Amino acid sequence: MSYAIKPGDTLSRIAAKHKTSVSALMKANPKIQDANFIRAGDSLRIPGKTDGFEGASAKRTSKGRATEDTFVDGATKTDTSSPAKKGGKAGAIKSSDVMKHAKKEAAEINRTGGYRFDGKNDCYGFVRRVWDPILQAKGKSKLPVNDVGSKNWSRIDWDKLKPGAVLSTAKGHAWGANWHGGLYAGKINGVHYIYDNSGSKGAKLRPLPSPDYFKYVHTPTLKMLDGEG
Repeated sequence: MSYAIKPGDTLSRIAAKHKTSVSALMKANPKIQDANFIRAGDSLRIPGKTDGFEGASAKRTSKGRATEDTFVDGATKTDTSSPAKKGGKAGAIKSSDVMKHAKKEAAEINRTGGYRFDGKNDCYGFVRRVWDPILQAKGKSKLPVNDVGSKNWSRIDWDKLKPGAVLSTAKGHAWGANWHGGLYAGKINGVHYIYDNSGSKGAKLRPLPSPDYFKYVHTPTLKMLDGEG
C-alpha cells in the first residue's frame, strides 16, 4: 500500500493513522534518513503489519490510549509510566520529575544559543544537566563524563525502559563527536519518543528515528526509576 505525503504530515501521525510504527515506516522506506524530515508529495510504502519494535497489539483503555503506553509529558504532568516496584526503596526517582527537568533544561539551552559542543550544551551535557541535580538531591554521585566500557551500561530492551532513562549510542560515554546521548521519553500509540540535544535540531522531544539509534541504557539510573535505589 502506498500513501502520498500531505502538507503538515509527520511520520508519527502517518504511523498512527495506519496502525504501524515510525520504525516500520523507515524500514519500508529506506530513502528516509531522518524521521523528522519528509516532503509533501512524496510517496510512502505502508507496511502490511508492524515490526517487533512497536507494541501494536496493545489493548485500549476507555480513552483510546494503549494500556502499555509509558509516555511522560513534563508540561502537562501526565505520567503513565509504571509505578516504582512494590517494596522498592523510599524516595525513588519519578519519571515525571526527570522529564520536567528535561523540558526546563532544553528550553534554557535553546534560549541561550542552542547546541554547543562544550560539555554543557551538547548532547550529554544536556543529559547531565537534567540528571545531576536529581542525583545530588538524593545524595548520589553525578553521571560520569567518561566511562567507556563500563559495566553500568547494558543493551536496550525498549519494552523495559522507563521514561527518563539515560541512553547512549555506545557502551559508555566519552566527550567527543563519536558519542551521542539522550533520554527516553516513553511510548504512546506504539511510537517510542526520546528527548535529546542534537546539533542544529536543538534540545527537544521527538520520535525515535530508528530502533538502533540508541543501543545502550545506563543501568544504575534505570534502576532508580524502577525504585530499586
